[in-house]
Amino acid sequence: MVLRSWHHLLHYAPMTTSAQRPAAAWQSDPRIPQAQALLADSQVLSAETLFRAVLKDHPECVPALFALADLALERDNIDLAELQLKKLEKIIPGDPDLLMGLIELRLFRGELAIAEQELESFVTTFPDAAIAWLRLATVREQLGKDDAAMRARGKGITRAQAHGRWKSLASIEPQFQDEIIGHMERFREQQRDLFQGLLASLQERFGKDALARFERAIARYLDKPPLLPSDPRQKPSFLYFPDLSHKPIPELKQASWMKTVAKQLPALQQEAAALMEDPSAWISFFGSPRGQSIQGVLRCDTPASGWDVAHFFRQGQRTDTLHERCPEISAALASLPLCQIPGQAPEACLSLLLPKTTVLPHHGVTNTRLIVQIPLAASSGSHLSFTGEADQEWKIGTPVVYDDTFEHADINDSDDPKVSLMVDIWHPDLSDAEKTAITEFVQASQSVLQ
Repeated sequence: MVLRSWHHLLHYAPMTTSAQRPAAAWQSDPRIPQAQALLADSQVLSAETLFRAVLKDHPECVPALFALADLALERDNIDLAELQLKKLEKIIPGDPDLLMGLIELRLFRGELAIAEQELESFVTTFPDAAIAWLRLATVREQLGKDDAAMRARGKGITRAQAHGRWKSLASIEPQFQDEIIGHMERFREQQRDLFQGLLASLQERFGKDALARFERAIARYLDKPPLLPSDPRQKPSFLYFPDLSHKPIPELKQASWMKTVAKQLPALQQEAAALMEDPSAWISFFGSPRGQSIQGVLRCDTPASGWDVAHFFRQGQRTDTLHERCPEISAALASLPLCQIPGQAPEACLSLLLPKTTVLPHHGVTNTRLIVQIPLAASSGSHLSFTGEADQEWKIGTPVVYDDTFEHADINDSDDPKVSLMVDIWHPDLSDAEKTAITEFVQASQSVLQ
C-alpha cells in the first residue's frame, strides 16, 4: 500500500483535512487538479512533470509534495519519499495524512516495533480512523501479537460499522475492499476460535445438554447456520437466544420482588420526587439538549421535551452517591433479579420522560434479559407501544416487564412527566448454567475490543 491510500483515511474519521489547512497561494493553481486527473488516468510521467512545475512556483504545495512522495515510494525510492515528507513536516506538522505517510516509511523499512508504537499513538488521537486500526492489526500480527491484533481488528471494524460503513460490499470503498474483506474474514476466524474454545470449556463444566440452547445461540452469532426469531418484529441487535418465551410482554408468574416493590411504592415516589428537584442528578439519555429531536431516535414536540435519566447502575458500575441519597430505591433494586455481567450490566435508572416526548420505535440488544419499568408518576396519554400489539398504558406502581428486542416505542403525550424505575433483569427462562455461559460470552466478546 502506498501513501495515496492513506489520504482516504479522511473518509473514516473527523480529522484535519486539507480544506481546514491555512489558505495558501498554491490552492488556486489550476495545474494541481490537472495533475491529479493525469495521475488518476495513469499518466504518471505527465502528472509528475506537472507537479514538479507547480513546486517550482509553490515550494510548499501540499498535494504536490504528497504526490511526489507517493510516486517515490511506488518506485521503492524510500529516501526520496522521506525527503518530500520531511518538507511536509515543516508545513503541516501533526497532519494525519503526513503521520500515516511517515508510518508507511517505517513499514517499508521493516521497522515494525516503531511503526506499532506510532500507529497506537495515531489511533489514540484519531480513534475513528478505522483503516489505521486495521494496519495496526497487521503490524501486530507480523510481530506475533495475535491477541492484540484481534483487538485492533475488532476496533477498526466496529468503529467503521458504527458510522454505517463496512456493513455490506457496497459500503466498502473500492480502494480498500480487498484489505477490509480480508481483515473481516480473519476477525470472524479469530472470533470463531475464541467462542468455540469458550463453548468447549463451558460444556466441560456444565455438560453439553445443559448448554444446547447456548450452543445454537453462538452458532447463530457466528452465522452458521443463521437462527432467526420466529416473530419478524423481534430483532436483537447483538444476541438472539432460542426457545425463550417469544412475546413482547411475557406472561410471568407473580414474583416476590413485585410484592416487595409494591410495599415500597410511597417511599420510592418520595425519593424520586426529591431527586427531581436536583437537576445535577440527571443527564440526557442521548446527550441532547431539551427540545431537540434526533432523527429516527427521539421526537420532542415542545422546547421542554426530552428524556433524562439518573443512573443507579450504568454498564455494571454502581453510582454510590445516588444509592446513598435514595436508600429505598437502592433496597428495591437489591430485591430484583438484576442481570449481572461485569463491565456491562446491570443497567438501572430513574427514567424521566418529559411531556410531549416519544422514544421512537427501536429494538434492544438481546432477549436474554427483560426490561422492567415501575411507573412512579404517570398520566393518561403515557404508554408503551409495541408494533402489532395494543398499547400498554402505564399505571402507577404496576411493573411492566417486557422484551425490548421486539420493536417498541415509549410515548408520553400527556402534559406531565412520566417517572419510572427502569432496570434490566435476567430472562426467567434461563438456567443458571446458561446465565453463566452468556456472562462469559459477553465478557469474551468485549475483551477483543479492549
